[in-house]
Amino acid sequence: MHLLIPLLFSCALCGQVAIVKCWPLNSLSADVNNGSDKKPWDLNEAIFAASKIRSSGGTWISGSSAILSPSGSKLLVRFNVEQIFRHSSVARYDIYDLSTGLSTEIHNGKKLQYCIWYPHNDDFLSYVYDNNVFVHRVATGKEIPLTTDGKNGVIYNGIPDWVYEEEVLSNSNALWWSPDGSKLLVGWFNDTDVETYKYFVYGDANDPEDQYPTEIDLKYPKSGTNNPLVAVRLFDISTSEPSMVSITAPIDIVGKEHILQNVIWTSNDNFIIIWLNRRQNIASIQACTLQGVCHEVKRLSEPAGWISIDNFLCLKTGDRCLFTHWIDNWYQVWNLNLQNGDLCRSAAASFSKNFTYFMATCNGPNPSYSKIIQTETKNVLVDWELNTEFREKLATKLRPIIKYMNVTLADGSQGIARLSLPPNLDEKKKYPLIVWVYGGPNSVRVTNSFTVGFEAYLTTKREVIYAQIDGRGTGNKGKKLLHSVNNHLGEYEVADQIHVTKYLQQELPYIDAENTGIWGWSYGGYLTARTLANDTQGVYKCGVSVAPVTSWLYYDSIYTERYMGLPTPEDNLQKYLETDVFDNVENFRHHDFLLIHGSADDNVHYQNSLMLAKVLQQKQIIFDEMTYTDENHSIGSFLPHLYQTMDRFWSSCLNLEAFEDYAN
Repeated sequence: MHLLIPLLFSCALCGQVAIVKCWPLNSLSADVNNGSDKKPWDLNEAIFAASKIRSSGGTWISGSSAILSPSGSKLLVRFNVEQIFRHSSVARYDIYDLSTGLSTEIHNGKKLQYCIWYPHNDDFLSYVYDNNVFVHRVATGKEIPLTTDGKNGVIYNGIPDWVYEEEVLSNSNALWWSPDGSKLLVGWFNDTDVETYKYFVYGDANDPEDQYPTEIDLKYPKSGTNNPLVAVRLFDISTSEPSMVSITAPIDIVGKEHILQNVIWTSNDNFIIIWLNRRQNIASIQACTLQGVCHEVKRLSEPAGWISIDNFLCLKTGDRCLFTHWIDNWYQVWNLNLQNGDLCRSAAASFSKNFTYFMATCNGPNPSYSKIIQTETKNVLVDWELNTEFREKLATKLRPIIKYMNVTLADGSQGIARLSLPPNLDEKKKYPLIVWVYGGPNSVRVTNSFTVGFEAYLTTKREVIYAQIDGRGTGNKGKKLLHSVNNHLGEYEVADQIHVTKYLQQELPYIDAENTGIWGWSYGGYLTARTLANDTQGVYKCGVSVAPVTSWLYYDSIYTERYMGLPTPEDNLQKYLETDVFDNVENFRHHDFLLIHGSADDNVHYQNSLMLAKVLQQKQIIFDEMTYTDENHSIGSFLPHLYQTMDRFWSSCLNLEAFEDYAN
């Protein structure tokens, strides 16, 4: 078995470089469908199948323990969870003593925004309540507030605001403990000057309490508007009255409108803070002391693109750090070879704190499995999760034939496509084609990872060919291709989808060029709408946009400006206007179009779809629309209804046989 594991990368601080290893994409043949008793996937069964695949689910606490408290004597139990946004939630927390069987409430049983053990100490917890950080002494129940200026929806301590949670930290907390647990770094975010987006939650039908909808105020910085103010606060927890030092950005390097990108402890006495300028093409890596004195150790710039610093790891010695960075045109990766009977072409690994063990997870082309392995000997200690039950289920099902193709993009550069073909493909017949697009910057959809979902239903039950195309702007193809979309979102990606789809129609005789559709969600919904607006050759007959961005003026500042700059006449306003979906709606007359959105989408606001609908209506262009009341960006409560709606749309548009039997 070969595992390709992106673990060790180029070291921009120490100057060491690893060797590039690329793993080929391999097709899944029709052999997986041997056996006459295999059945196609029903719709509801297919769209929920991925939730049946168990992940490893472990977090390394030490080299030999995986329980929650540092000593393993107590459990921090989280329950009554209420989801807030993508990563954040509030919940109740209890401490359960394994030796006595007794439970203790934290903060009188009130819901907390975050809670975690001190490193190396069972007697202390830190938590966030009402946007303030507290220290909790387990033995006495004493609670010490570290911050007091938190204000709901405005000032955040220890947890990020909406835009930092979604676009920067991708996390529910902004707390960073020193290795010995004596110091705590706290992210501070001030949204006072951030503009407010308002939307309604309508509640339950026939409930008197919902006679009037509830108005939600969300501090949400859109492109060109005020970003949150941000700082890092350092607390010395080793004293009876913790002291605080506030650390701000080097504005002479990253400007007054800067972004906190990451915080990393390098030792008990030193830490790194990474700051970005607002355009995110300059990064300053600052080494700081406990006195709050910082100096720059590395500056990075990408004048023709943007900076992404991931996987920042520091050695225990505190004098070296590793992080991903471009060398020439490529990121660098490390390749590990293990032996196992199951072929693996997509993998990841997680090491224990002292690197004595690691968990290797294979993600494809078959259902994932995880093993805990001793690093030095490579001995497998335990099969952590083999997904045996799901594999047995999969053995009874038909699977699409997977075909990978290297393709030439519209500008002559190289991309890649993945086709899921009906299991009983007859190359003398014609099959409808549906292209599923995402295409956002640095995204990768064509992989060797195992997937099961809408495509399993469409290919095995509806005999549709399902395609994904990674073109310009997507990841794993070098910096030149990635940064080609800089300041041009929605242009080159659209040209590539049209160009490659037309090539597939011409190259593969079993694709029905007269019955080809395209659909996508979020950025993919945006590209779907942009593609239909620019498809003057009739490559596509119809399309579905779910929760699409329709103008980059409506999306958040940190994401949008990373790729598009500022919407000002001096910067890139013209491209903001040229790449919205409203610019060329006349071409929608020649395509069937279904527009879907959740009315309580905090991420891509319903405003996007409403404005597109308004423009189409003003032009007397007929289209279909489905709104999911009170649903957020994932529309998680109504997925069966959503996919049944799409299936009926495809049936009408692509001349599929009418089908109404949606099994539960």
